[in-house]
Amino acid sequence: MGQSRTKISSYIKKKLQRDINSMCPFCGTDKVEIFEIHHMDNDPSNSVESNLLMLCANCHNEVTKGIITIDQVQEAKKKASPKQNRIAFVSLKVNSSKCSWITENEYAFYKTDSNNKSPHPILEFVCVNNTAHTVVFSDIELKAKLLPRGINGILQPQVLKSLVRYHIEIDAAKSVNRAKVFDEIEIPSGKAFKIEIELSEKAESGLVYPINQRVVLSFLFKFNSDLSLNLPRIYLNCTNDNPAFEIRYSR
Repeated sequence: MGQSRTKISSYIKKKLQRDINSMCPFCGTDKVEIFEIHHMDNDPSNSVESNLLMLCANCHNEVTKGIITIDQVQEAKKKASPKQNRIAFVSLKVNSSKCSWITENEYAFYKTDSNNKSPHPILEFVCVNNTAHTVVFSDIELKAKLLPRGINGILQPQVLKSLVRYHIEIDAAKSVNRAKVFDEIEIPSGKAFKIEIELSEKAESGLVYPINQRVVLSFLFKFNSDLSLNLPRIYLNCTNDNPAFEIRYSR
């Protein structure tokens, strides 16, 4: 006879969601409607908070199958600590005054025609250091998935100025693209910070071009003391991972 399942209170569910910043700790999706709760010890009757981790249904299935290992689950639980012990994502926008990209929705951006602005998207990230000590921003990792080409519709309190702008060339041949942070940034406890990231596409020839195709981006910001921050998925020239194609017939 299987173990009885203990009901998880709505309070704990909200806290678990807040601990992962409303993003799956493995794939980064923010589609909260597909989130599930995993019992660390696989005992559904043990529903104490320390034994629970919220994640998306797809990743939960991979945990069950062993594709995502126990060590990875434990590490994710360790990072899903209370907000006051983490680096937190605050906001993201495209700098339309400097580049020819506009906002479609919160995390989706489209390229437009503009001769007097940079053709490369310049994304502005605002984060805050909620830890009790100064941390050092040291590394950026970016996973980029280039989607099939096709025709898709187009159409957008204290002042924070960007501390620095990083340029990342997206190389489809690499599973992870990295930007070297030559001048590491100190972020005091309780302080917010803003950085800009400019993106371009690197061809097999080594030449760099503006991004014209549809791309899904997954950023990971790294800090000292093994602190890291997964950012929400970002969409360029599309609004999801499976954009519909528009077929046009010429006469």
